[in-house]
Amino acid sequence: MNKNIVTIIFKYINKKHNNEELLKDLNELIELYPKDKDIIIKYITEINEIMNSTLLDIERDSKIEELLIKSKYNIDTAKNMTPMDVANMIGDLFYLEYLPDIDQEYFDEMVEECIKNDKKECAWRLALNYDGRFDMDKIETYFIDIKDSYYLAELISIQDNPNYSGITTKLINSKDKELIQKMLSKEYIEFPDALKTKLEKFIKD
Repeated sequence: MNKNIVTIIFKYINKKHNNEELLKDLNELIELYPKDKDIIIKYITEINEIMNSTLLDIERDSKIEELLIKSKYNIDTAKNMTPMDVANMIGDLFYLEYLPDIDQEYFDEMVEECIKNDKKECAWRLALNYDGRFDMDKIETYFIDIKDSYYLAELISIQDNPNYSGITTKLINSKDKELIQKMLSKEYIEFPDALKTKLEKFIKD
């Protein structure tokens, strides 16, 4: 993941960084983006002032978040990030409380970039974080197309309402009996009885 002001803030608001680590990351940005040195130093100075204030810890954190999130530098940087950049940012931190506010179209664009770059783990982590919000059709198809029973099973396992019917249809259309057998052998995956019977029949035919 390419480090920038957006990825640093993202870590911070998801409590993956404390204030000291935030300042360390901001100092590293000065070396990575020397042309932005003045604005970054300005943030570091203001954050130090907040940290040395008499505010309660929770108030300090909130004030720091507001300072960074609403900054023009953060907003302008975010606008220049590609879907792959955003997917990597999300995937790098595993499971998150605060996520980018996106729609199905942008989610699909991130998934397509994961597919293009063969990033199975990143695609799975997108599903983990956005389960229940978006359709996972492209990720299901991706794992079936590359015959990856592990990631397909993991995808199913993290969803509250897996698309068993659609996955069954895709598995049968793949005509890959070995993949289907592997999926049926996963003890933590429970296809509904009718669909399980349908898959078992396909293997035997």
